[in-house]
Amino acid sequence: AFNNTGTVNVTQGVLSFTGGGVHTGSFVAGVNGLLEFGGSTHQLNAGASVTGNVRLINAPFGPLNVNAGATYNAANTEIVSGGALAVTDAGLTANTGTLTLSGGTISGAGNLAVSGLMTFNAGTVGSGGGSVQANGGLSIVGPGTKSLSGSTSSLVNNGAATWSGTGGFNNPFGGRFINSASGTLDIQTDADFSSGTFDNAGVLTK
Repeated sequence: AFNNTGTVNVTQGVLSFTGGGVHTGSFVAGVNGLLEFGGSTHQLNAGASVTGNVRLINAPFGPLNVNAGATYNAANTEIVSGGALAVTDAGLTANTGTLTLSGGTISGAGNLAVSGLMTFNAGTVGSGGGSVQANGGLSIVGPGTKSLSGSTSSLVNNGAATWSGTGGFNNPFGGRFINSASGTLDIQTDADFSSGTFDNAGVLTK
């Protein structure tokens, strides 16, 4: 395990943490640096912070947990197959400039706000009651299966979204997609949206 109560600066290359840990310190990745979390559970507790470029890799023994009092303000977040991010507290919003979900999961009672483009290739959003807020564009692409999990969790599009590629949504646990009043969704595929709920308050085009 790696436990951080100080400051970790990644100015170049990749620094990977795969043994889990409990953290109250700061993790900072510069423009040319990348923080990588995986393996076992990482607890970002009160006082902990993450900024810069982040990749979440295979984590069979637990996610990166953003807990009450911690701050997650990433420039870019990439979640690959097996990676996991959980915003655990209902009153907490984690933030990222861009988000690429290519497998893995986003869960928890809190929210993840994406100010720039969210690219959804494959993976699961939901479980725990929180939401992912796509505020700067949403690109749903590729052949991989997308899943929305949990009737109280949601993927919310507040910008311009496109859905292309052959990969559909399979939502066995009743997840919710919300195209808000400020959202537009251009569907360019014949892929299915199975189970779950689709709420449209904006503009949907096929």
